[in-house]
Amino acid sequence: MALVDAVNIARTIDFVVKWNPALSVPAIMDALEGFYPSLGIADLPRFLPSDQYHIVWHTCELVRELHFGSNYDYQKLESIQQELQSIDPQTYLNFEFDRDGHYEKCFCIRGAFQRAASFCAPIVNFDASHMKPLGKLAAVGFLYLFTLKDTNNNAHICMDHSGRETIEKWKWFLKPMFKMVISPNKMTLISDEHTLICPAIAEVDDSFAKWSAFFVHKEGNVVKRFNKLAGELFENAAVAYTLEQYEKCKEKNERFWTWALPVLFWVVS
Repeated sequence: MALVDAVNIARTIDFVVKWNPALSVPAIMDALEGFYPSLGIADLPRFLPSDQYHIVWHTCELVRELHFGSNYDYQKLESIQQELQSIDPQTYLNFEFDRDGHYEKCFCIRGAFQRAASFCAPIVNFDASHMKPLGKLAAVGFLYLFTLKDTNNNAHICMDHSGRETIEKWKWFLKPMFKMVISPNKMTLISDEHTLICPAIAEVDDSFAKWSAFFVHKEGNVVKRFNKLAGELFENAAVAYTLEQYEKCKEKNERFWTWALPVLFWVVS
């Protein structure tokens, strides 16, 4: 068997790991064995002394860290902030640490996102998402996303990161969004029906009333309260493009689901 060279392995897998950082080590080993036999990699059982899994795993982690950073890169946020603002002075990047100097949260609204807002539909969709680990990179906290969509169907995204959802965290994210994007462009907000979101919006702007829940969440609540048929009737009414289509849907629903209409159409409206 040829001598395994970690440097050659790193050079070979660099593009693959950069393209798909979540690719498993066995999949990478199979590719190396099939397409680059000269590297001497073979996906052998783990109990054998000649098993090379650990070598490939360690090399993958080094390549991932080169392209995607490490668990300690939050310490570079201040220099990243200065660099981004030197490239685009309109970019907003803020972060906070606790009293002991431990990272808590950060939020970035790119200048391009702010400038694109006036050319997008006046709707900001936002939600928080669980994160997944990437190799030895830990999945810590939540990813908070705000999105816009323009007339070419392109999505514009700004992201933030913090711990579990609280009113204070949503307020911290929403305050600059209102100042830079939502209020200047008279936008509507759409999110899930998390109980913390509306109180946070009220603390940022107690006069703001243009908020709604995602359609799929509303439909899910209808299904949960009634049944799947009620959800289908709700969906038909909600996706009607014209008043005529809506009225036809309403007539059909009245025929088959009269007792559910008050709730269904109150939710749609």
